Amino acid sequence: MRTVIGAVVVALGIFLGPAAAAHGGPGVIELITPAGGSPVERSSNGTVRVEIELTYEGDGDPVNTAAVTATASSPGQPPVPGVAMTAAGSGGRYSADLAIPTAGTWTIEFASGEPAEAVLRVEQVVTVATTTTTAAPTTTSPSTTSPSTTEPADAVVTTTSAPETTTASGDEGSSLWVGLVAVLGLGLIGGAAAFVARRRTP
Repeated sequence: MRTVIGAVVVALGIFLGPAAAAHGGPGVIELITPAGGSPVERSSNGTVRVEIELTYEGDGDPVNTAAVTATASSPGQPPVPGVAMTAAGSGGRYSADLAIPTAGTWTIEFASGEPAEAVLRVEQVVTVATTTTTAAPTTTSPSTTSPSTTEPADAVVTTTSAPETTTASGDEGSSLWVGLVAVLGLGLIGGAAAFVARRRTP
């Protein structure tokens, strides 16, 4: 009986051994975002989005439960502290936002622990995102011109008197009538005096 059990255990070990060994092997990290070596722009908050895929080297199955970190370094700059990457679904993908303080060439390193140890270093050129500021349109209020309150100057009315015209013939006619009346009066007076004188003479 013991011989039979031992044979079964050996058979199971031979059958399951390769699969167990495959999942127990090292892991492989593949960079998904950004593409390795190509320039990438930082976001407005100064971070760069990174994403990897972790699989087993033996059978290519995804590793979904590994502890994966991402760090970045650049000559003359303090290293960026490691950031724990978050697993995205069940496809062996992990993502994180790395805080990159300045533009330049940065070496990004990804590392995973058990169950699949793996390290990947990628040299990445990081640029600063350009932002375009659009000036707000300037609105000009229409100018309102108040009506003039200046009273017009008093109008000057010029009155031109018509020249008086004197008719010479009129004056001459009046003088003639006066002369005739005077002559007649004198004649009547003279006649009356002569008449009176004759009556008194005997």
